[in-house]
Amino acid sequence: MRWMTSLWVVAAWIVLVACNDAPVTSASSFAAAVRGPTPGALIRSNEPDAGLLASIGTLEAQIDITRRPALRVTRETTGGLAGAVPIQRNGPYQTWAGIDGATLTTLRGVVTASRGIAPDLLRADVADVVAALDSEGGRAVRTHIYLDGLDQEVVRRFDCSVEKVGPVDVELEGILYPTTHLTESCHNAEMRFTNEYWRDTDGVILSSRQWLGPANGTFRIERIID
Repeated sequence: MRWMTSLWVVAAWIVLVACNDAPVTSASSFAAAVRGPTPGALIRSNEPDAGLLASIGTLEAQIDITRRPALRVTRETTGGLAGAVPIQRNGPYQTWAGIDGATLTTLRGVVTASRGIAPDLLRADVADVVAALDSEGGRAVRTHIYLDGLDQEVVRRFDCSVEKVGPVDVELEGILYPTTHLTESCHNAEMRFTNEYWRDTDGVILSSRQWLGPANGTFRIERIID
């Protein structure tokens, strides 16, 4: 991504959201953080890109002024780092975006879709998971839908078990928050994965590790500010 282009995008976005009373912050690029400079190319180093770290710093500075919610998203396999702010709410579903338009959609903090992080999670049914998290344990079925190379939907269903690990303090931006740590262990005939969630006393997911698919792997998602 060229920095001059990025600056124009940020400027245009700030003007647009200011006119619509939406969050007036910028965010670094999801796509650049998880792919690299060219489509499909993964970041090779485990160290986050210096430019992305600079953008995160700007994001945090603007959040400190505007007091808007934001996410910090890290792809665990590459160390790629990005920030995102809320751009749209549809009932209980919240969509978060970086400046390049790549997005994550969540249901009470559990990821239900991605765009611009190919191969994307087209949509996911996680209602059972959210219910099990609220109960601090239980069985759940989650369904992921992806597109294959022929743009045909591929449905993957997973049997999951949510378990309470226990209380733990989570540090975010230098502040300790009391949370409950829960795990979600899922499997089907072909694969298995484990998600982790740290929920505060109000049931808000402050930090999580969530698996988006066999290609993209696990992402750590943290709320910078509520």
